[in-house]
Amino acid sequence: MRLPTLRIIDRYLARELLISFIAATAILLLVSIGGTVADLLSKIARGRIPADLLFTLIGLRTVDALTLLAPLAVFIGVQLAYGRLYRESEMAVFAASGLPMTGLLRPLMLLAVPLVAVMGLISFWLAPAAVRLSQSLVLQANRSLIIAGLEPGRFVELPNNDGVMYVEAMNEDGTKFKKMFVASERTELADKHAPAPGTDAKDPKDSSAKDAGTKDKNAKDVSAKDVSKKDKEAKDASAKEAGEKEAVAQNADDKGAPPRVRINVVTATDGELYHDVNGAERYLGLNDGFRVEGIVGQDNYRLLRYERNDVKLTESEPDATADAVKRAAPTSELLRSTDLVQRTELHWRLAAPLSTLVLIMLALPLSKSSPRQPRYAGLIIAFLTWSIYYALMNIARNQLSVGKLSFALGMWWVHIPVLLVALFLLWRSQQLPRPKPPKAALAKGAA
Repeated sequence: MRLPTLRIIDRYLARELLISFIAATAILLLVSIGGTVADLLSKIARGRIPADLLFTLIGLRTVDALTLLAPLAVFIGVQLAYGRLYRESEMAVFAASGLPMTGLLRPLMLLAVPLVAVMGLISFWLAPAAVRLSQSLVLQANRSLIIAGLEPGRFVELPNNDGVMYVEAMNEDGTKFKKMFVASERTELADKHAPAPGTDAKDPKDSSAKDAGTKDKNAKDVSAKDVSKKDKEAKDASAKEAGEKEAVAQNADDKGAPPRVRINVVTATDGELYHDVNGAERYLGLNDGFRVEGIVGQDNYRLLRYERNDVKLTESEPDATADAVKRAAPTSELLRSTDLVQRTELHWRLAAPLSTLVLIMLALPLSKSSPRQPRYAGLIIAFLTWSIYYALMNIARNQLSVGKLSFALGMWWVHIPVLLVALFLLWRSQQLPRPKPPKAALAKGAA
C-alpha cells in the first residue's frame, strides 16, 4: 500500500510551523533557565545544595518545565507562522488557489500529533522521573559536609553567617573529617543596668508599714483623717514621678550601652556527620576537642575539654515538601492511589497533552490578521488567552486537591469549553462576509 505524498503547500507550511515552534521554545526555555539558575545559585549560597549539582539540576528542572512551556510555545509558534502569512498576503494567494481555512489543518496536524504524543511521554514519565531524581540528589547531598562548600585545607565561611570552618582532611563523600576548627561569633545586647545611685526606690515593705501606720492613726484620731489622706496622695504622686524618671534614665542607659560580641571556638581531632534513626535530623559528632566561649573585652572565658560532643545542626528549609514528593510518584502509583493530591496530579499530567491539542486548534483562527496589522499584535491576545486558560487549570487543580470538585469532572470543564470555542472560531472564519448594500440603494431608501 502506497502512502499518500505530501503536497508542496503542506511541506511549506509544516516547515514554517516547525521553525516558529523551535524559536518560541528556545526563547521560553532561555527565560525559564535564567530563573532556575537564579534560584539554584541562591540555594547554593545558603548551603542548601552543593555547587556540583548545579548543571544536573538545571537539566532536570528543564525537563519538568517542558510540560508547561511546550503548549505555550506551539501556541505562539502557530500565531507567528500563520500570522506572517496573513500579513504578507500569502494566505490570500492560498485562498484564491482554492485552499480553505480547514486546509491549513493538515500541515498543522503534522506538527500537532507527534507533539501531543511527546508531551504525553514527558508528562507521564520523563518529568516525574526527573523530579524524583532531583529530590533524591538533593537529599543525598544533605548527608554530606560538601554541601557547605568545605574543602580540606581551606577556611570556608559557613552559610547564614554561622561562622568559619576549617578541616585538614575529609573523605570523598564528606561524612568524616580530621582536625576540625570552627569559629563563630554573635552579637547580643548588654545586661540591664542597676538603678542609678541617689534615686529613690519604693520599698513595698515600707509602703505597707506606712499604710498600716496610717490606718492606726486614722483609728486613733478621726479628726486628722483628711490631712493624712492628702499627705499619702502627695507621697504616692512623688514616688510615681520618681519611678518614671528612673525608667527613662534606665532606657537611656540601655540604648547607649554598646552591644557585646560573644565568640565561640570549637576544635576536634576528628568527627563525622550522621543522621538520627529516622533520618530527619543531622548531627555532628566531634571527638577529643576543646571549646572556648566568652565575651570580647572581658576575662571570663570558659574552657571546656570534651571526649565526645554531639552537636545538632540547624535544619534548612526542605527543598521538597510532602505534597511535592507525592506529586512526583510514578504514574502507575497514581492510578492505584486514593490520596487527593496524587489523584489530582493524574489529571494535571493529562492536562499537558490535552492543552497542547486545544491550544493548537485555538491558535489557527486567532492567527488570522490583516496585512496592515502590527506584527506582534496577535501575541498580546495569545498571551492573554493562555493566561486565562492556565489560570482556570490551576483553579481546577486546587479545587480537586482539597476535594471540592468531583474527580469524574476533573479538568474537563476547562478543556471542553475552550475546545468548543476554538471550533466555533474556526467555523466562523470560513464564513464569507455578507455583502454590503450599495450606497445608491441606501440613499434611495433614506429619501
